[in-house]
Amino acid sequence: MDIFYEDSIVLEGEQGQNAPAADGDGTEDETIGAAAGHEDGAPVKMLFTVNGDDYELTYTKLRIRHIEERLDRSIATIMAKIEGGELPKLSDMYVLFAGGFKKVDGGYVSFEQGAKIAEEAIEEESYLRIIKYIIYALERDCPFLFRID
Repeated sequence: MDIFYEDSIVLEGEQGQNAPAADGDGTEDETIGAAAGHEDGAPVKMLFTVNGDDYELTYTKLRIRHIEERLDRSIATIMAKIEGGELPKLSDMYVLFAGGFKKVDGGYVSFEQGAKIAEEAIEEESYLRIIKYIIYALERDCPFLFRID
């Protein structure tokens, strides 16, 4: 599985090692956090290539409802725990990932298929990196989950 930012920064290099960013020093915060501090302020989408097809993490209010039904709790609760330094259970991460996994210019994959792809993504990229992708996509697509005012 290859994962790219929309602006073509490659996250996976040879033999599964993380390649440096296209510019800068290639630090974890720079490559994964590029979206939050993207130069022009535009949202960045991560593209996942699986068997030659491009996918992305995209969340909508309806997808959030489906995810919360499967989790039997709110995503806001999980995000609050993350803010407090507690990481979600692996099974929760699979549901969060699978619920937002969508073929580019197509539909969402099933939760079962998405969970299998999440497992592969964790093996290749790491649990923490996948969590960062999920958090960024949720903040980008569903800012209403994070507003306090």
